[in-house]
Amino acid sequence: MVEKIENVIGKIERVNLHDVWRHEEHFSDWLAENPDALNAVLDFPLTNIEREKSVGPFYVDLKAEDDQGNIVIIENQYGKSDHDHLGKLLTYLTALEAKKAIWIVEEARPEHIQAINSQNESGIAEFYIIKLEAIQIEDSPRAPLLTKIIGPSAETKDIGLIKKEFTTKAHTRKLFWTGLLAIVNKKSPLFKSISPVSFNWLTKYVRSMDVGFSFVIRENDADVRFFIQPPANTKKEFEEIQKHKKKIESTFGDSLEWDVKEGRDTCYISKKITIGGLSDEQKWPDIQQTMADTMIKLEEAISPFIASK
Repeated sequence: MVEKIENVIGKIERVNLHDVWRHEEHFSDWLAENPDALNAVLDFPLTNIEREKSVGPFYVDLKAEDDQGNIVIIENQYGKSDHDHLGKLLTYLTALEAKKAIWIVEEARPEHIQAINSQNESGIAEFYIIKLEAIQIEDSPRAPLLTKIIGPSAETKDIGLIKKEFTTKAHTRKLFWTGLLAIVNKKSPLFKSISPVSFNWLTKYVRSMDVGFSFVIRENDADVRFFIQPPANTKKEFEEIQKHKKKIESTFGDSLEWDVKEGRDTCYISKKITIGGLSDEQKWPDIQQTMADTMIKLEEAISPFIASK
């Protein structure tokens, strides 16, 4: 028979931080002398810790170095995180040209966690939020409990790169539409009221929100389209227009793609532009000119057969 062993298990109790370190300054003094407590929750060691480094009229709580010799700043805060400390953290980071910033706080607000996460996505520097608690097991000495709430990761960096790429592409598309509108508006009033957008399509409705014309730009080609969508009776209207296919294509001067699919509500009549796309910036003037001319011909060919409501 196996002898039963009684294990004595203590209960962790949270202790008020002020009962351990009366003020934030006292905690900063203690942390400067005991960096291993923080090193245990970081993925790099801190060295050469200095107290209250001057940054203009302000003082950063702690300045240190990582194992590569890069500057690390540490800002300590009792209570809930606030905008003031976040602002200081970013100011100190810039002024000292630090590569890492650590915000040790008793309670991190969700909006500040989100803000720090966005900073990590930007790739400008590495940001950490560390939760600070003081604990005690029965009559044991009081001890710090540091928990990493957020820090940089490969995933956040990848997300940041994706967002940056998306923002860059959105800006590029807006530039493309700006150039296209400048050309088409000299020849036709159809898109006069439309402003450049960051999407890969540019649309002008000609009857409520169910019938219109669209430019579409992709990386390597483009489309000029007429469309019918709900709440219109799309199939019925499309069939009525399709009865004039020969006349429409004759006026247009070329064949068109008549796109109606079972199970899809929107129907299209379109012409693909194959001379290039968004990635061919040196060809943009030719692509924009071709798209503008094609749209003018498409509208002229189809407009007589669009039912009014």
